[in-house]
Amino acid sequence: MADRQRRQRSADTVSKDLCVSATVSVLDMRRRMPLHVAVINQRLDAVRRLLSVRASGDSAVHGGRALRRCRSIDRQPLIDIDAADADGYSPLHLAVIGDGIKAYTDIVTLLLQCGADVNRSPTTLCERSSVDPSISTLSLACQRRDLATAEVLLQYGACDADLTIMSSAVASDDTEVIGVLLSRQHAYIDTKYVVNRAALLLVQSQCVDGTGNTSQTGLSSFSSLPSIMIDWHALTLERLILSWLSKACLAYVAMSLASSVPPWLLHNDGHFATYLITRIDVSENHLISLPSMFFSLPSLRILIAASNKVGLFSV
Repeated sequence: MADRQRRQRSADTVSKDLCVSATVSVLDMRRRMPLHVAVINQRLDAVRRLLSVRASGDSAVHGGRALRRCRSIDRQPLIDIDAADADGYSPLHLAVIGDGIKAYTDIVTLLLQCGADVNRSPTTLCERSSVDPSISTLSLACQRRDLATAEVLLQYGACDADLTIMSSAVASDDTEVIGVLLSRQHAYIDTKYVVNRAALLLVQSQCVDGTGNTSQTGLSSFSSLPSIMIDWHALTLERLILSWLSKACLAYVAMSLASSVPPWLLHNDGHFATYLITRIDVSENHLISLPSMFFSLPSLRILIAASNKVGLFSV
């Protein structure tokens, strides 16, 4: 309790320290800067203020007092947004860890928006630290099944380069974590093949409003919709679920379009988004069967499923 109160008082002084021109890169006994302390205590206002000083590079005024220039003579920022504490954790790691139950997602988003390295691994500075130096922010979120935070991290480029997270999710048959990992990775534009326009027109014609008339929103042009190639090659997958394909397609469309996703693509739990798939590569996995849905995708031109354990299947 006393330790918690000391930490809270430390966090409360962050903004005050700024107002009296304290050096915002000072380290405590745990090698934590005010930015670390503000994150640990979930002080979004203090985190935002510290990052705004870091970004400005010049003196600012707050409460009538001038803030110290946050850059040194060589113009390098005094606040390192990815600085590691004694356990090797950056402010982003601490925000993802949060209170031990859930992440401080608003702080995670703010740090990422300000350029925090989403794939930085802990750098162990203390010999007695028990922190695994290979752990990532994405693995922290997935281990706790914090899917919302995982999606934010993936949106900002988090990756599972050695498939450690995917393999763990497959081993535990955690379909939700697998779905999140697949939804933000391994989908690309297919420049060789185009979607089946006749099938898309048929889908759009089914989007009707309450009066029975075809919705103008549903009839919106789909000329800007991409042809999608799904590359799930060598991901240790043991089965495939339709919702994984739907989520991956919707995420890719949202990323590639400047406007919002056309409403008709969201119908039928997003199944219509799979109509944009022209190629699928699921080779070198551990699949024992191929879902029949593959053979009903109207735009699918190429399916690669070599080097699996597939027996008989029906089309």
